[in-house]
Amino acid sequence: HVSKGDVAPCYHRPARGVDGASPFHGFLLRCHRAHAGEPLPPADPQIGTHNSIGWEQAWAGSRRGADRAQDDGDKGSAITVDEALKASFSQAQGMGITLGGKLTRCTAAGEAFEEGDMQVLRALLSHSDGARGFYVTTLTMPEFQDAFPAKGGVVAPLASAVSEHPKTNAKLLAMNLAMSTATRLAHLANGDEEFAEGSLVTQGRTKTLISSVLSTMPQLDVELRTLLA
Repeated sequence: HVSKGDVAPCYHRPARGVDGASPFHGFLLRCHRAHAGEPLPPADPQIGTHNSIGWEQAWAGSRRGADRAQDDGDKGSAITVDEALKASFSQAQGMGITLGGKLTRCTAAGEAFEEGDMQVLRALLSHSDGARGFYVTTLTMPEFQDAFPAKGGVVAPLASAVSEHPKTNAKLLAMNLAMSTATRLAHLANGDEEFAEGSLVTQGRTKTLISSVLSTMPQLDVELRTLLA
């Protein structure tokens, strides 16, 4: 179940003006931190929202990591398997941007996902911090839309990496679907079309990913049925 109490710790509008950041990114970042029992930035009494410095710094670090990967010519994987296995939530966001970019290009061009990148993706999605960091970026950033085609589902490497670790990914996928659906309705009720659109993007991508792996993840089916109970 995703209760009001689950949403409350992170239901604050993220600050605007961060270059390249989806408005929903900051919100989802707080949701994942609250889900893991991690501390949130202190509330700003003047604007009634959590201070965004923490997630802005994480976002900037993620962008730098992606830029470094791009500078390397995108040859092979700029991330090692060991780094992916040990990644913190913040580090995993940068890795998610790098891998998300590669998945997007492979999907759009119909090219194979390199084996080295596949091993890193498997490692990142094998533990909670890695999977949370991956989802909080790839499910929100506009430039990754091509990695989640509405027809045909996600590419096999992504579906395979998610399915290989059902214990880690099933609950997180269900949570992302529930959160994005609930917040979209809340933003629409408040007349905030911009934030509702961000929630809709995350909802759509999560549904595409779920549809691609549901037949191979019985535990995901259980988590989704639990949401309806």
